[in-house]
Amino acid sequence: MASILKIIGGISIETEGLLQHAAKHAELTNKLDGESPFAFYALGRVRAFLKKHDEADFALKRAIDINPIYALA
Repeated sequence: MASILKIIGGISIETEGLLQHAAKHAELTNKLDGESPFAFYALGRVRAFLKKHDEADFALKRAIDINPIYALA
């Protein structure tokens, strides 16, 4: 989870290894709580950094579907 927060917050350099680590954690978070807008937001952001734009778009739209007033997504 810390990797995700570092990337979202822009605190660290987005290396490929860190992004892959964050992606694994974001996917696990979504498996554990499939109704969390933050989990889908985090997954969408990580996928966007990995240039998986269609997957990122899906995850970010899912965050908004779960909570239409979720401003981050």
